[in-house]
Amino acid sequence: MKLKLAKPTKKALEKHNTMIEDIIDFVKNGFTWEVLGEIPSMKNDLRISRRGGFYHKDNAVKKYKQSFAWQTPTKFRMEIIRPVVVTTVIFMKDRRKDCHNLQAVIFDSLEAAGVICNDRQIVKWNGEALIDRENPRVVITVKEIEGMK
Repeated sequence: MKLKLAKPTKKALEKHNTMIEDIIDFVKNGFTWEVLGEIPSMKNDLRISRRGGFYHKDNAVKKYKQSFAWQTPTKFRMEIIRPVVVTTVIFMKDRRKDCHNLQAVIFDSLEAAGVICNDRQIVKWNGEALIDRENPRVVITVKEIEGMK
């Protein structure tokens, strides 16, 4: 029995072409977006269980990852498999938190949101920490490195 394939509609073709253009644009320029909310520290929240594993004492990191995923545009969730450069500008309420730990939460959130397959793909990162007491947030730029595998 021979299957007849339906001819794609004009709207479906336009959507497909837009997706391809987004991917080409990403490879050339990367993409940038903003995630609102204060980043919780993972280090102070981690506890050792009686069975030898680790767990988070409270769900602040888990809730942040969910919020991060909700605020990540769908077109950026392409699960990139090549090496990437990540640039972050973190706007904090105060300087009490360690920026290195905040970067780790951001990298884990990129993986949880489906932007990258694994945070080991981040081969270069640039970061900046600024104070904004009224509007804590992070501005993230992800760019694929051409020529690396």
